Amino acid sequence: MGLLKWCLDYAKNPKTPPGGIFSAVKAAFVEAAKTDLPDTVDRIYSFRNEYIAHQEKELVDREMARQAMVDWILGLRRIWRAE
Repeated sequence: MGLLKWCLDYAKNPKTPPGGIFSAVKAAFVEAAKTDLPDTVDRIYSFRNEYIAHQEKELVDREMARQAMVDWILGLRRIWRAE
């Protein structure tokens, strides 16, 4: 998820890439970066970091957990369908 977030952020950067893999990443992700997919990935990434991977916060809110699962499922579906 972190690498995908980086690729989408990089594709939005107006600077010209130095070439090689950086140009390939920009070309591959530029269209997806123009959609709301980066926002979806940011939500999933932030929740993952705060509540799962680093457990900065304790997850005790049932509704928050349910909404996070909905975001993850719909987000993964969007990622899978992105071209």
